[in-house]
Amino acid sequence: MPNSAKKKSPEWNNLQFVFLCGEDEFGIERKALDVLGQWEFTNEDDVEFTTIDGRVSNASEAREKLSKFLLEIQTLPFFTPSKIVFLKKTNFLGEDRTSSSKDVSDFVGGIPEELKKLKGSNIKILWTSGKVDKRKSFYKAIGKVAHAESIDGWNSRSRNWQNEARRFIKNEFNLHKKSISPKAIDFLVEFGGANPRQLCQEIEKISLYAGDENPDIDIKTIRKVAIRTKEAEAFVLAEALGNRDLKSVLHLLDKEIATLSTNKSKSIIAILYSLISKARALLFSEALIKTPFFRPGLSYSGFKSALDSMPEAMLSPEAKYNPQNMPAYGLYLAYQQVGNYTNMELKQMLKVLLETNIQLVTSSGDSLILLQNNLIKIINRS
Repeated sequence: MPNSAKKKSPEWNNLQFVFLCGEDEFGIERKALDVLGQWEFTNEDDVEFTTIDGRVSNASEAREKLSKFLLEIQTLPFFTPSKIVFLKKTNFLGEDRTSSSKDVSDFVGGIPEELKKLKGSNIKILWTSGKVDKRKSFYKAIGKVAHAESIDGWNSRSRNWQNEARRFIKNEFNLHKKSISPKAIDFLVEFGGANPRQLCQEIEKISLYAGDENPDIDIKTIRKVAIRTKEAEAFVLAEALGNRDLKSVLHLLDKEIATLSTNKSKSIIAILYSLISKARALLFSEALIKTPFFRPGLSYSGFKSALDSMPEAMLSPEAKYNPQNMPAYGLYLAYQQVGNYTNMELKQMLKVLLETNIQLVTSSGDSLILLQNNLIKIINRS
């Protein structure tokens, strides 16, 4: 059975066959480069290198690519002592129509046996693929003959993705010879979302901006140069709501609405959901402050320590009501802002936003005016 991607990577040069699959295209690409880098670097002599693009649109093309792959791995190198065959980005191992074709399934199913015949030869094989149907015999068979890893990336619905993102950010900044505080790491997690490719690009840009003379990265630096992803823009709007800053809320909302026609990944409902998340964080923070663990004025590290050490008896068994399942930095910001509203106002905020959600879905009126009016109602003091 393929190994978990969370395990420490082996010394790739000791492996003859490597199979990387999953839904995290960025993670697979980076690991593939790592494998090829070790294979080529550790070979003193020249290496014959063959790359086959495994992306296909039908079963006929899949059979053609597999035939070419078999021909390459069965052909010894002519002018070099060793050979590397790289079959990349195959998209016919999943559950789609092409993958389910009997001809393709039978062809794929025979590949592990062909690899067995090459054990100990001077041919190394790297195979990368998208999602694989793990119910098929191929998935188990390839894990017995090759080092196989399933790399599925971060799931934004799971709390654990944030821990993985924190480790990723810290490691990436270390590669750039930069240090970053835990508070800044959590800010970048909130700011960048569950997208390792995007985070990697942002980290490189932030590091270049900081330069050699500035080894320490803080939130101020990140704010200056990090791009406004849809998550980041919603984040800033929600912070203005938490700060009870009506002028900023209306300005930022206008900017958000203006981009809806050009950015199909956005919607006014998505904007509203970010505000509902902020309202929930404020209510949670107010409840936390009433416990003996969260005195006013805690630093971020003190707040996070208190959050992590809360006794299980005080936590809800339902994940959505458990503050430890919420983003720590977002909760910390709400903890700092909770004094801007009374308990009654916070309850009213959540009620109005949830009613707005229903109105946006059922009403044919102007969505922007509706949301603007309701935000004014929330922020204005009675």
